[in-house]
Amino acid sequence: MVIIGKINGVFGVRGQVKVFSYTEPRENILSYDPWMLGSGDNWKPYQVTSGKLQGKGLIAQLKGCDDRDQAQLLVG
Repeated sequence: MVIIGKINGVFGVRGQVKVFSYTEPRENILSYDPWMLGSGDNWKPYQVTSGKLQGKGLIAQLKGCDDRDQAQLLVG
């Protein structure tokens, strides 16, 4: 796996996540599909349904992540 970003927080109550992108330009991370989230030997694919620039980072909505509690589990 090549790490191209990090989920570093949640945004709102609808399951959106804050993303720090290592790509240049940073919004290029939104064109990768699926995103593989996890660490070590435990990776799971997530489809990006929408995303946009927000300050110095990005906000993304992932398929199946519908509320703030689910999004919080993806941080890190």
